[in-house]
Amino acid sequence: MKYTRSYFDLTKSDRLLSWPAPPAGPDFEAVRVLHAGRYRRLLLAASLAACALLLLARTAAATGWTLISAPPAAWTAIACSADGRKLAAACSGAASLTNGAVYTSTNYGQTWALSFVGPGFVFDVASSVDGSRLAAACVSNTPFPLPSGPSPIFVSSDAGASWTPSGAPLRPWRWVASSGDGHTLLATDATGTLAFSTNAGVTWGSGPAPAHLFYFGCSADGSKLFAEDTINGILYVSTNAGATWGWHGLPGGELDDLILSADGRRLIGLGSRFGLVKLYTSTDLGVTWQASDFPTSQCCERLAAAADGSVLVYGTINTAGGLYLSTDAGLHWTQTDASGTNWVSLAASADGSRLFAASYLGIYTYYVPPTPTLNVAVSNTNLVLSWTVPSTNFVLQQAAGLENPNWEAVTNAPALNLTNLHYEITAPAAHRKAFYRLATP
Repeated sequence: MKYTRSYFDLTKSDRLLSWPAPPAGPDFEAVRVLHAGRYRRLLLAASLAACALLLLARTAAATGWTLISAPPAAWTAIACSADGRKLAAACSGAASLTNGAVYTSTNYGQTWALSFVGPGFVFDVASSVDGSRLAAACVSNTPFPLPSGPSPIFVSSDAGASWTPSGAPLRPWRWVASSGDGHTLLATDATGTLAFSTNAGVTWGSGPAPAHLFYFGCSADGSKLFAEDTINGILYVSTNAGATWGWHGLPGGELDDLILSADGRRLIGLGSRFGLVKLYTSTDLGVTWQASDFPTSQCCERLAAAADGSVLVYGTINTAGGLYLSTDAGLHWTQTDASGTNWVSLAASADGSRLFAASYLGIYTYYVPPTPTLNVAVSNTNLVLSWTVPSTNFVLQQAAGLENPNWEAVTNAPALNLTNLHYEITAPAAHRKAFYRLATP
């Protein structure tokens, strides 16, 4: 059995409790301790050697992306499930196809299947967190030869096995976004006219402005929505699933590829002014913004984030740029790829360890083994253990002590919390010591 390890000391009042040093090696282990029905978070005391090895691993992984075996196609969009296992990719055309299509994968992109052929170009695709619900934004093949005719938004509730037209009005749809459960959908047409649905596409309502809403999205639980008027520099926000909308001005008048983290806590966008690119972040849905420097002056169009916004990936739309990665919410960036291509779409797993980038030349993936944090909280008389949906299979285990521990799997099935994309397990607080860890089978 392999598992990620982090060893800790426990500070209790004015006493420092400790246990034997960990075995040699670069492993880490996420552990939490419970005592007398109460919990105390353990302080990280990982060895410097292990930290150095982890840094080297990340540095080596940052040297480039891997081309995955997607079919040859003119890719327009990529979406993934929260664990990165299920992928959906849209294209405007592929070999032997006269129309656009959606391809799906259930194994991180190792193999693909043709899922849907559109009435014309398929410009965008969105996925629920489990990959079961998909939505595709399409145009029809009229007028030929420049497909820009009206089309339905197509939806699937069985991971792409079958598709049906949604209740959206017929328009030349270009972009679509989805909540975590796939019930809240937002879409815009070629003019930036927004429509949204809160019942998986059965019925649709109108957005807060008549046009120009080219950047939009929602939190994973579907409660927070946003849409940016890129012409007038206005940010529209809703905190009640679109029932009412408010608005704010935007720094500099416009932000490129504005996104909302899945937990709804961070709005993140890129602004280019006078040849300088800045990263703008808001933690209050656009009321205030914090700007930070960005390492390139290339035009900015593609941005994706982990569920909490801590891991960011950015791609340029011209061949002079590349792909940039930040693992500290945008404070520092590393260029991870310098290949001369246009990055048309990006996607990230909930933990940010699996990233995907689509270009006209193919689909690429980037992977760093995750080191998940195990959180412990008290709710009434119960303990709530939680961790971000991981991109690698982890099992929650418990032991009574750390001297020759007998780790046993916690049999409670975790529940998914859509407000933060955490798996959660609730258990009665025990009046004894208990240790928990996340382990990979």
